[in-house]
Amino acid sequence: MLRELIIKNIVLIETLTIDFKSGLSVLTGETGTGKSILLDSLGLILGNRVDYSLIRKDADQASVTGIFDISANHSVIETLTKYNINYDSELIIRREIKKDGKSKCIINDTLITRNALEEVADHIIEVQGQFEDRGLLNTKTHLSLLDAFARHDELLTEIKNIFQDIKIVNFI
Repeated sequence: MLRELIIKNIVLIETLTIDFKSGLSVLTGETGTGKSILLDSLGLILGNRVDYSLIRKDADQASVTGIFDISANHSVIETLTKYNINYDSELIIRREIKKDGKSKCIINDTLITRNALEEVADHIIEVQGQFEDRGLLNTKTHLSLLDAFARHDELLTEIKNIFQDIKIVNFI
């Protein structure tokens, strides 16, 4: 769950911190109120390609940081392990962009590629716009959605442990 979004030097925003509560978050507002700036900022930490025109005119660099809460059996853990990213119950994703055309993707102080960032982001957040249902049709997300809805965290952990034990026994 996205807990906090920190935006620095993006378009008109010098510094902005948004704290999210648990549950559904919806951005609404009149045309021109800045919703797209927030979505573009969020897109940066989801691995979208960089549009360097997002950097404030008076700044040399910009950054967006997202702080996420993840459970012990969250589906993202497998991907974090794949990329040797240390984790606990908190995931900090930061994207830094500079006017000279350089950018960095960082998760929990580990520098990663944009493709790795996209892969991690697929597990932790989905942005829905008007008439969009892309994630709901993605079969990769169905099991994690069902598991989250059922709230059987302890059972999932127990099954994972049993599976690991079986894998170890079969290799001996």
